[in-house]
Amino acid sequence: MCIRDRPRASRAHARRPSGIVHTTGNEHAHAIVVADGALGAAHGALRAHGLPASPVVDCCLPTEPPAGAANGGNAVASVLDTQRELVSRVTSEIRHGRAPVLGVMLPAYLCEGRQDVLPGRKLAYGVSVGGDCFGWAETAAILERLADAVRARNAAA
Repeated sequence: MCIRDRPRASRAHARRPSGIVHTTGNEHAHAIVVADGALGAAHGALRAHGLPASPVVDCCLPTEPPAGAANGGNAVASVLDTQRELVSRVTSEIRHGRAPVLGVMLPAYLCEGRQDVLPGRKLAYGVSVGGDCFGWAETAAILERLADAVRARNAAA
């Protein structure tokens, strides 16, 4: 599940570092990069800092549709369509050996979409109350395509 509906930090918190700025390392850790079309740059940056260049790629997006999306009023469809495009790009990168990827983070739940929690409104079973998510069947199909891409890459090596 991909949950991005977290409260924003106040301005006072924005001035403080939000993470570890120096560590001795953890050989079992991995970097998470956003699948925004800059995978090559992310791999280069990881290598430049002496880190393993096999990140986990985050294919989740915030719940707002991309700016300028022509979605006919269906924001969920637009967000999911954009997420599908990100997954397709990552799959292509893997298939053609251009992106050593350790794994992917997918916005997945039982049923496609998302819903708001509103007073007096019954929640639909299996629909995310966080971010927009792929349904179970589409998630399984995406994982099959990713596995096929890995097999194709390995066969070509």
